[in-house]
This record gives sequence, C-alpha cells and structure tokens, in this order.
Amino acid sequence: MTDATEVAKKFAVQGKTKLFNASITMPQGSGLRLVLVAASESGKPDSDLYGVLDRKWKQAKVELKGWYQSRTNFKLGAVKDVATQSDVWLLNMLCLDKDNQVNEKALISCVKEVAKVAAYERASIHCSTLLTDVFPQLQELLMTNLVEKGISVFFYKEPQK
Repeated sequence: MTDATEVAKKFAVQGKTKLFNASITMPQGSGLRLVLVAASESGKPDSDLYGVLDRKWKQAKVELKGWYQSRTNFKLGAVKDVATQSDVWLLNMLCLDKDNQVNEKALISCVKEVAKVAAYERASIHCSTLLTDVFPQLQELLMTNLVEKGISVFFYKEPQK
C-alpha cells in the first residue's frame, strides 16, 4: 500500500498529479475542478472531509441531504455533482453503505463515473488525503482510471489545526 505522497511523487514527473499541503477548499489550477467526496447510504454527512468542506461550502451538506431525501438515483455507485462555484464542483460518490463501510464495487463504479465526467468536462480531479486515508484503494483506482488516461489528479493534505 502506498500513501498519497508516494503516488504523487511517482506521477509528478509526468505532470499529471501533484500533492499540495493546502486545504481542498482551495483547489489549485484553472478550468473546471472536481472535488471528490464520499457519501453514505445513510445520507448523513458525518465524515471529517465534510467538516472541512462545510467551513466554505455550506450547501454541500444541504445538497447531500436533499439527494438522500429525494432518492433520485440515490443508489450505491451513483455520483451526484454539486456546483459550489462556477469552476468548482463537488462530486458526491455514493460508495459507503448505511454503516459507513466502503462498498468496493460501488467505489469502482463511482471512480469510473468520475473519469467519464472529468473527460467530458475536461476537468481536473481534486482529492483530499482525508479521503485517501479512509480508502487506500482509491489512490490506485484514480491512477488506473484517470491519471493513466491523461486526467490530472491533485491531492491535498489538510493543514493541521
């Protein structure tokens, strides 16, 4: 198992990924930036990452709760976007079951959908190490489904309080 730093160093030479010691709420670069967030079947935004996002984008939790309540395409493996700014979207990946355990099949499905959206929108992907620490397999999935296909992936190590 590798950590985000090792992955970032491996692909930094190719210019397709980079690690920032900064908050995910300030995604670097230009163009459309897609920020990855894991969502649970319970509809509760209780992860550490949502705590960070809530400081800047209050609507993130509201949108997740609305998606849960409407049940429109609310099934494991689905991805729902939330436009927080004109050039920054959150991508809620529904890959956690009701007990907040990762569903591997759903995670793979979500990453493939994220790759389609990123390719179609010509966007970069932004991922907090708060997410990759919980889902170590996410790093490899991002490399295989995005970086190797030319989509830029940026990792963010949240500053310590």
